[in-house]
Amino acid sequence: MTDYPDSQGRANGEQIPPVMEAGVRRDLDRDYRIERVLGRGGMSIVYLAREIELNRLVALKVLPLQLAMGPDAADRFKREAKIAASLDHPHIVPIYRVGATQSFLWYSMKWVKGVSLKDILADTGPMELKDILRILDPVASALHHAHRRGIVHRDVKPENVLIDEAGWVTVCDFGIAKAFGTVPLTQTGGTLGTPGYMSTEQCYGQTLDGRSDQYSLAIVAYECLTGSLPFTADSLGEIVRKHCLEPPPRVTEARRGLPESVADALVRAMSKQPSERFDSVLQFVEALGGTPSQPVPAFAASSSVSKALAAAPTERVGSPTLPTPARWATALAAIALIAGIFIVTWITRPQATPEDAASAAEMQEGTAPSGEPGVAPGTLSVSSRPWGYVYVDDSLVGTTPRMGIRLAPGRHQLRIAREGYEPFEQVVEIASGQEVRLSQVVLRRSDTP
Repeated sequence: MTDYPDSQGRANGEQIPPVMEAGVRRDLDRDYRIERVLGRGGMSIVYLAREIELNRLVALKVLPLQLAMGPDAADRFKREAKIAASLDHPHIVPIYRVGATQSFLWYSMKWVKGVSLKDILADTGPMELKDILRILDPVASALHHAHRRGIVHRDVKPENVLIDEAGWVTVCDFGIAKAFGTVPLTQTGGTLGTPGYMSTEQCYGQTLDGRSDQYSLAIVAYECLTGSLPFTADSLGEIVRKHCLEPPPRVTEARRGLPESVADALVRAMSKQPSERFDSVLQFVEALGGTPSQPVPAFAASSSVSKALAAAPTERVGSPTLPTPARWATALAAIALIAGIFIVTWITRPQATPEDAASAAEMQEGTAPSGEPGVAPGTLSVSSRPWGYVYVDDSLVGTTPRMGIRLAPGRHQLRIAREGYEPFEQVVEIASGQEVRLSQVVLRRSDTP
């Protein structure tokens, strides 16, 4: 069988027994219609499935029960997966349902049509710092949200960072490593996968908190900057030894021209002692180079970025074809250009269904609740430092910088919010045909840990 590298699947050369695939179709046929395999690996299979009752496409992930650890694996899995499913954040792929049969464990999640950070790295190699920050910033926001609720991801790596067709960054598989009872230690052709991102305390089997994810995210950042992992080896034992005992290399030795402050931030985040790391993943990402002006923007349908991605597979999962390095280079350059001149306008809503992505991408001008028909609206444009989520009359309309939000004449409640910062709130009055601008609103850090 073919291995499919995919944004929501694994591909490492090992295969799940075919008999289990037949069992999945049999045991879940009342709730799901299996469309096809999205990805497969030594630990799991990911299917594209249609949830019959709600008539929506989902990613259905299945783990053979014999690969889970301990006699209470099913109960532990459902307990941990339900905790992970409680996370409600726009940069976290939502888990819909969890379950267990006599032969396998499963959960369904939102199907993300797009690419993973691993795909991008495979095509572009080392990335520019500004582009890395635009991806890691929303990742850090998602992780911080989970950490404040006592949930540790445990498997932060490029495969679990997804970017959809609209350019929205999400993190998947929260807490699933713990739910399965172990972090998968897979190896293909002498190249170690997940162990390359494990924290020192993970290698020792110690209790984990959010600082473990920070260590893993620092490794992801190092890989994005250099194209390689900081600790490599031909055996699992050797790579674990390096995580436990060897100091992390300075990234400036592998890539000249980077600020020493970037190397300092990475070394601190990869400290062997968790107490020596940053207090939060947000602080770590900010130390890498400051908070970027906004996350990876949604791509307007007419933009050059959209054209560059048009040739890329829209269904990353199950498609062996990757966009060419030249296309990804063009896309990343366009992201930087768009961010610099603040011309991208878009609407996004948390937990939108995959079918919503196309229609959201078409809506290039921001809108909020409309007023009386025949009355010309006004517009509101707002920017902030750092970026935040923009709400108008309690409706999420995007992130800053947000340009040309069309509003009915009258008074509207504006709110800019971001994890770890005090929300900015203001009543704005819009007249018919009027353009109101609020520039460089400063969000102040919250004193609440």
